[in-house]
Amino acid sequence: MDFSFTSDQQDLRELAAKILSDATTLERTKQVDAESDGFDRNLWAALADAGIVGISLPESWARGARLPRDVHRARRGRRTAAPIPALAVMGLAAPALAEFGATDALEGVAAGTRIVTAALTEAVGDSYEPSTAATGGKLTGEKVCVPAGLDAQAIVVSAIDGIYLVDPSAPGVTVEREDTMLGAPTARLVLSNTEATKLAGPEGLTWVLERAQTAMTVMMSGAAQTALDLTATYVKEREQFGRAIATFQAVSQRTADTYINKEAIKLTAWQAAWRLDAGVPAAAQVDAAKYWAAQGGQDVLLAAHHLHGGVGVDRDYPFVPLLPAGQAARARPRIRDPHARALGRTHRRLARRLTRLGALFARRASTACRFDFGGAVEADRETTPRPATCASRSSDEEALGASSIATGHRFRSSVIRA
Repeated sequence: MDFSFTSDQQDLRELAAKILSDATTLERTKQVDAESDGFDRNLWAALADAGIVGISLPESWARGARLPRDVHRARRGRRTAAPIPALAVMGLAAPALAEFGATDALEGVAAGTRIVTAALTEAVGDSYEPSTAATGGKLTGEKVCVPAGLDAQAIVVSAIDGIYLVDPSAPGVTVEREDTMLGAPTARLVLSNTEATKLAGPEGLTWVLERAQTAMTVMMSGAAQTALDLTATYVKEREQFGRAIATFQAVSQRTADTYINKEAIKLTAWQAAWRLDAGVPAAAQVDAAKYWAAQGGQDVLLAAHHLHGGVGVDRDYPFVPLLPAGQAARARPRIRDPHARALGRTHRRLARRLTRLGALFARRASTACRFDFGGAVEADRETTPRPATCASRSSDEEALGASSIATGHRFRSSVIRA
């Protein structure tokens, strides 16, 4: 795997970062949030004018979109908490439309004048086994939490036998606003015997969902990076008892754990994206990335929130807009059942090993220390004074044993939250 960027990709990265950072000031973000749909059309138009929105769309409609470039720009959008439909357009719908040859629906997407999205989530059930019925090219069902669904002119919809393209203005389609904890308003899509164009069968649904999950994990990676940057700056500047709180052991350890989680999210997300782009099987890697985005991402944001103290709930502080990313990572397409069970089995095995290791250290710490002094072995802990090094070692082993046992229990409980 090679995660490095070419010079052209690096230039594109810097251009996207500049446009997004210049346009996502606190004042501008608050102004957009106050509007009804929370969509910064001026910023979206600026990205389209710079060629960023459509740069991944293939010159030949027979070729598929390049996922890593799509998800990287989605990551940039989340790093700045930009109120734009980057996930909906570049991470979900546009790659699917390009892959399955829906050329008419892509007209105007690159120019930023047409919004496309995907409806993949239902109120109940597995995203890989949707309940939306398809009969004679007509769909009946309900989708929730559709990103940018209020502004979309075309929607890719998952159904029981594959994916379809739906015109939200067609008869039998109802689009309702949903206000959730995910930030910008989403849409509830109700289909009642609605005409739809079939794009692909069940294999197409898997194709779309794997890329949707990967796009979400990369966005969570961007949010985690920004949260860690803000936290590191804050704890270095915030002083208590005459020194920066970053020098306190508990704070530094919590920040170190946050860094480890952030790196795990980033590396698993990029591994999934790389494998999808390379055309090699990536189902297990996508699910592992989704797990880390959901579990590790939540841990990163909670730790950042905790370390910021009261500042972490100030709506004028740049950390607060990142919080919906954690909710989105846990709510959007879930890990498919077989791989969820496989991840659970792996974690349970590791938890059992950690627990046994902790018990072993605890037993070693409680037994007598044995020392060989010229052939004489002192084994009576009660009557023979122990050297200081022995006492220190026993204390360390007791602490390590307790830590290992606690870690094992945490691993077990975290499986349920995947």
